[in-house]
Amino acid sequence: MKSSSWYLGIDLGTGSCKTVAADENGKILGFGVGGYSGAEAQDRWQEQDPRELLRAAITSVRQAVERAGARPEGCGGMSIGGALHSVMAVDGHGDPLTGVITWADGRAVEQAKLVAGTPVGTNLYRETGCPAHGMYPIYKLMWLRENRPAIFQHARRYVSAKEYVGFRLTGT
Repeated sequence: MKSSSWYLGIDLGTGSCKTVAADENGKILGFGVGGYSGAEAQDRWQEQDPRELLRAAITSVRQAVERAGARPEGCGGMSIGGALHSVMAVDGHGDPLTGVITWADGRAVEQAKLVAGTPVGTNLYRETGCPAHGMYPIYKLMWLRENRPAIFQHARRYVSAKEYVGFRLTGT
């Protein structure tokens, strides 16, 4: 590798994490993959284990960096992509209180129905462009507040899978 600066592209996919190490021209220098599973916790629930996602991300990043022959301190930046609308509760240390509730999780259907057609629902749609639908994190948070009040009260933040993995990889 000629350049001292390279970049990571991390994709938290549905069944695995894929990572590329690339130079400033976009040439792929190394590729890695780490697998995980989606778990159906209960009827209509779709969660992923955040620790599994992190483990897979670390595995795929290590593979990509090693295959690139790159020095870790030469990394100029990274980007993490993945499916939208995931959400999880974390405590004040950033430790998971819930699994990653994916976009496909259906537990918040009733919360979305309660908001649909109301002034609040209309305003949310106007402000966000998102109709009242159980896949959106706000309705999942309403479900947590109603059905898991202890977790809801203990949570310091609600983050996406991408934010969780990014924090764990960088400390930021």
